[in-house]
Amino acid sequence: MLVKCKHCGLQENVAWLDRVPAYEKFFYQCSNGCDPSETGFEQQIRTTLEAGVGYDMPRVTSLRAMALSYKIYAASEAAKYDWLTLSKRTTKALHDDSNSEQIVNQYPVFGRAWRGLQDTSLTAMVIVFKNPGELPPYSIYVVFRGSRGDKNKGGAGFMGGRGNGGGQSKKSQTVNIDWRANFDNVQDFADYGGGGFLIHGGYKSVVASYRDAVYAKIVQARRAYPGSNIVITGHSQGAGHAAIFTHWLSYKAPELLGSVYCIPFSPPRVGDYRFAQDFNARIVARQTVLPYDGMPALGAMFVVRGQDPVSFKVEQAYAFKSLDDPRGHETSLRKWSAKGLISSGLKAQHKEKKYGGEGLQVYFHPQCLKVLPGAFGAVGQLQILNHKPDWLRNVVRDQFKSTG
Repeated sequence: MLVKCKHCGLQENVAWLDRVPAYEKFFYQCSNGCDPSETGFEQQIRTTLEAGVGYDMPRVTSLRAMALSYKIYAASEAAKYDWLTLSKRTTKALHDDSNSEQIVNQYPVFGRAWRGLQDTSLTAMVIVFKNPGELPPYSIYVVFRGSRGDKNKGGAGFMGGRGNGGGQSKKSQTVNIDWRANFDNVQDFADYGGGGFLIHGGYKSVVASYRDAVYAKIVQARRAYPGSNIVITGHSQGAGHAAIFTHWLSYKAPELLGSVYCIPFSPPRVGDYRFAQDFNARIVARQTVLPYDGMPALGAMFVVRGQDPVSFKVEQAYAFKSLDDPRGHETSLRKWSAKGLISSGLKAQHKEKKYGGEGLQVYFHPQCLKVLPGAFGAVGQLQILNHKPDWLRNVVRDQFKSTG
């Protein structure tokens, strides 16, 4: 393999890279002893793993999923959980196309943690829709909440949160767990499956803290509505959680796999190439029949527009200086979580990119991407704005109407 050092410009043939395991092919150190350089292997494997899939969005399923992924943000800000209702526009669209807008039950899930710090607010929902005249007669939607910043009224995302009516006030909430988890992105081995794949360390910590509670709600809903298909969804960080949870569920309850479909909106890349390959084999490759949506669909479809604000660059491998002391330097954290990546970087300590224990920040999407119109690889303010759920909601609505 012929590679060029990006530091000193030395070009040399490092034949040994052709013989090492794939996980050692991403970086090399030139004979002059410079810092590691990329070999180009990442781009090669991304071309295979992240090829876009040109098929239509499942109409009813995607509109239901996006409506819930959008609504959970507002629900998480409330002082207590009230019955969630869809917007009049979404309800009308669903009713006109399939008469399938009726929500018959809801199971909220409160609380999640990052490295022991607790957020007690609404973090996920299990929602049951009725499918009149269709099989299965009911569909279960599992919706994960995305990141909340420092401007939400209810304190969702902050240590403490409001929970199910009550809890500490926003003024006393000093640690934003959502944004700490986003950029606590050193890779770590998954604690399930035994496949040796690596996943986003912050998301591993958070998802592990509440996945059993979500699973218990799914089991409860399936008992009440036997035979229901299960659609797992979310936006942004919630989409990343949806992907990891679906993968975990495929090992936890393989008997459910035939009924499971995953549709995350603007998901960050949450695993290494082995995660993506396993996700493809276990979930994407299956054919899933969805009510009202016609032909069988792949077992998952990731809806993306360009790149996400968490994992869009290998160079974006940052860990906060206060990771060892999770309660420290929170003012700086909140400042930069509010600004996002508009200036192309967080004021944080850059981690050395080494594969393995320190976690090389190379994350992949499975091969089930539906790239929305106008996608581009922008970095900066426009990218952040186009990542927002209201933009995605409008695009999904427009696609829903155009296929009628």
